[in-house]
Amino acid sequence: MPSLHCIHCACTATCSFSFWRRQTSEGQICGREIRERALGTRRWGASKTCVESCRGHCQAVRGEKVQQIAVPFLLALPYFLIGLALLVWPWQYLVPSDSNRKKLYRSVRGTVLGHFPSEMFGVGAMKITTQVQERLICPHCRVRLHSRGESFVCNACGNYYPVIAGIPILIDVSSSAFRIDSYERPRPLSGAERAKRAARDLLPRISLNVAARRNYQKFREMLFNQSSQPRVLIVGGATAGAGMSELLGEQRIEFVESDVAIDERTTLVCDAQNLPFAEETFDGVIIQAVLFYLPEYGQCISEIFRVLKPGGIIYSESPFMEQVVGGAYDFYRFTLRGHEYQFRQFEKLSSGVSGGPAMATAWSIQYLMLSFVQNAALRAATRIFCKCTLFWMKYLDLLLANKPGAVDAAAGTYFMGRRPGEARTDEQPLPVEAQPATTRVPEYRGLIQSDVRAYR
Repeated sequence: MPSLHCIHCACTATCSFSFWRRQTSEGQICGREIRERALGTRRWGASKTCVESCRGHCQAVRGEKVQQIAVPFLLALPYFLIGLALLVWPWQYLVPSDSNRKKLYRSVRGTVLGHFPSEMFGVGAMKITTQVQERLICPHCRVRLHSRGESFVCNACGNYYPVIAGIPILIDVSSSAFRIDSYERPRPLSGAERAKRAARDLLPRISLNVAARRNYQKFREMLFNQSSQPRVLIVGGATAGAGMSELLGEQRIEFVESDVAIDERTTLVCDAQNLPFAEETFDGVIIQAVLFYLPEYGQCISEIFRVLKPGGIIYSESPFMEQVVGGAYDFYRFTLRGHEYQFRQFEKLSSGVSGGPAMATAWSIQYLMLSFVQNAALRAATRIFCKCTLFWMKYLDLLLANKPGAVDAAAGTYFMGRRPGEARTDEQPLPVEAQPATTRVPEYRGLIQSDVRAYR
C-alpha cells in the first residue's frame, strides 16, 4: 500500500493535540489512527509518514483553540468589570457612608451655635466655648488673648485677630504663608456646587480606610478613661475625615475643629505649625491626612505635644503609596516605620495600615490613565470611569491589611500614641529633642529583606 497522509489531518479540525503522535512497533503514526485501530474501525488508511503533517496540523488546531478562547474573553472583560461594578456598587450603601453620617450627626449635634446652650459661648456667636476661648494665646508672642467686641487682641504685641462668622482667625502673618485679609465670610453654596457635591457622593469611591472606625472607637474609650468630659483638637477638621462620624456624634466630647480653610465644620482658623492654644489644653488630638501638607511637619508635632495634657492621646494618619493629591502643597510621604519615627516622643499604643495595597493599586491605575489626558473635561470623565470600574478593588484590602506584606505597599498608615504622663517644666528642652533618636527607632515589620534593586 502506498504511503499516505492521515485523512483526518487533511480534512477535519477535530484532531486533538494531545493525540498528535504515538510510538508503535510500526514507527510514529498519527494518534487518531491508533485510537481508530483500537476501536476496530477502518475509516483511515495506514500511515507511517504522517508525523510532520499531523504535528503541524495539531499545533495549528491548538493555536485556533487558544484564539477561540482568548478573543471572546478579552472582548468580554470590560463588560464583566462594568457588570461587577453595577452588582457590587449598591452594597456600599448598606453601610452608611461618611456623607450620610454627617447628615445623621447634624440631627444629633449640629455644627452651628443654635445647637448649643448660649451660655457656653462668649464673643458674639462663637463656634468655640468660653472655656476654649480662655485658653487661646497669641500665635505671634504666645501671650493670652483677650476678647474685644467681635475680635481677639493681644495686649503684649498689639496684634488684632478678627472673628468671621463665629470663627476666630488666629494666623501669625509674620511667619505663616496664609494672610488674615484673605479670609471672608463664607457664602452659601450655589446650586451648581451643591449638584456637583451630590453627584460626587453618588459615585463609588476607590478609597477605603480599613482602620479608622476601629481606631476611633479605641480613641474614644481611652479619652473617657482619662476624663468624663474630654476636649479634643482636630487638626485639619474643616470636613469630617474617614471613619470619624461616629466619634463626632459623641455629645460628651468637646471638639475644636481647626483648619486653614473655612468649610462646613471649621470652628477655628490657624496654622497647624503654630497652634494658638495654651499648654496642656486638650485630652486628645487628631491629625488625619494633614502632615504631608506641612513643610515643617516636625514643628506641628512639637505643637501637638505641647497642647496635649500629660497622658493625652494622639491619633495620626498619613499616606504612603499614594499619588500627589495636594498639588503645590503636597510635600511628603511616610512609610509605617517613618511615621512612627516622627512621633517618637510619644508612647506608642498602636500603629499599622490604614489604606491597603489594593487601594494603592487602584489609585495608581487611575493616575496612569490620567497621565494620558490634559483636558479638564476628559480628566473628569476619566476619574468617573475609574471610580465606576475600579472601586471593587478596595475590598481586597479587608483581606490584605493585616498581612505583613501590606506594610510594604500600603496606601496609608496610622499611629496612635500617648503623651508621657510626666509634665514638662520650663527648664526642660522641647519634647522632640528630649531623648536621642537612636533609642526611639521603630522596628521594621514588612517582608522586604534584600536590596530594593532586586524588585526592579
